[in-house]
Order: sequence, then structure tokens, then C-alpha cells
Amino acid sequence: MRQKPTPREMRVLRAVEDGCSLKVAAERLGIPVSQVSHILSSLYTRLKIKDLSTSYHTRKDRRRMAVSICKREGWWDIVPEEEFLTTWEGGHALIVEYGDCEFYGRCQCGKKFGMVTPDRFTDGCFSGKWERHVMRDL
Repeated sequence: MRQKPTPREMRVLRAVEDGCSLKVAAERLGIPVSQVSHILSSLYTRLKIKDLSTSYHTRKDRRRMAVSICKREGWWDIVPEEEFLTTWEGGHALIVEYGDCEFYGRCQCGKKFGMVTPDRFTDGCFSGKWERHVMRDL
């Protein structure tokens, strides 16, 4: 069974749908080319699209297959709302947990921001890392 793509994967897939190069897609999204490639690879894995060859045409075929699958499953019409990704419903809320005499910071998606002892804990000790994660990685 195929898993539903993440909002980030859908944004990248929409950026490359028209057959543009990864470089052009990266410029459209404002992220590095390597990140576009990595996101597409994780999307292909999620959709169970196998890598038959690394030729240029096969890569384009894989993109077409991913678009086709997303449209057929009804995922294409779901547009992720950028401003709500940092909420609990959006999947990227900042979580601060109190452990065994220390505070742990992480994003709802699982990214960890470290550990702080109570004497060094402030309101902003994890927020900077979380903001960078949300602004750069999403």
C-alpha cells in the first residue's frame, strides 16, 4: 500500500511536474538542488516507484509516474497551506519535554534540537533551532 506524500514532497513534485530540471525547481523553491533530489527520492520510495535506471529519460518517467499516482489517489488537489505547517495539525509544532532533570526540544515531525539542564533553560533555548528547521527544511 502506498503512503500519502508529505506536504514538502508535494511542493517539490509540483515544482518539477512540467519537466523542468532539478536546478530550475530548486530555484523556484529556494532550496539546494541536492535537497530537491533527496526529497524526490524519498517520494519515490513512499510511492513505491522503483529506480530501474539512472538515465535522464527514466528520471522523467519516474516523475510522470509520481504525478500520475498522486492525481489518481486524489492527493494532487490537496494544497498544503504554508502558514499552517508550524501548527499541531501541520505536523511541525515545537515540543519541549521534561525528562530526568533536563529539558528536551524536538519538532513534532521528529527532528531533535538537543537537551538543556534546568539552570540553563530559557524560553528561547529551542526556538531558534526550530525556526531554522521550519524555514529551511520545509
